[in-house]
Amino acid sequence: MRRVILASHGGLATGALDTVHMIVGDLSNVYAFTLLRDDILPISGQVRALLNTFDPSDEVFILTDMVGSSVNNDMVTLLPDYPQVTLIAGMNMPLILTLATEDGPSTPEELAAELDMCRAGLKNCSLALREMDEEEGDDLD
Repeated sequence: MRRVILASHGGLATGALDTVHMIVGDLSNVYAFTLLRDDILPISGQVRALLNTFDPSDEVFILTDMVGSSVNNDMVTLLPDYPQVTLIAGMNMPLILTLATEDGPSTPEELAAELDMCRAGLKNCSLALREMDEEEGDDLD
């Protein structure tokens, strides 16, 4: 089974999970963990407890908010004990939805293509609109 763990500072992970539920309904394979401002303990203990309930054959993705952050670094410490885990920094909604709704397992090539697709979803819409307006204006001259 494919499982997706969202881990972030503040409410990003829980907010993303709420959005997933709004878009595709309740998914039992997606989990959220957050590190709040006043938290003293890292969240890796909570994530480790969840990982220990999974079947070793499960394909597990942990998505964190940003590379090099305390949450991401905390999740890195889990990797030696859980070889079935793939850690990805820089979660966004297209990536979460893709990983949460597709059946696994993914080959490294398929995962790379999914990451490329999600990166392509980042777009400066204001700039694109200005460029479209400029192109349309050129046709009228």
